[in-house]
Amino acid sequence: MNEYTLDNEVMDSGGDNYSSEVGIDTNGTVIISSGADVVLTAPVIQLNPGFRVESGAQLLIRAQSVTCPL
Repeated sequence: MNEYTLDNEVMDSGGDNYSSEVGIDTNGTVIISSGADVVLTAPVIQLNPGFRVESGAQLLIRAQSVTCPL
């Protein structure tokens, strides 16, 4: 299974689950909007510049390694 990339996405209210057996990476502007409930599950997750979680949103990360480069 391949790595999953969230690319310039806005996650609105409701629930979203993203899962990969390899890794999850963000690219560009990825916004988890207020009221969203998002779960990211992968061995390795990289949250790049442009990733944002708004007030009122919920984010659960299940990973062995998470990186957030500036």
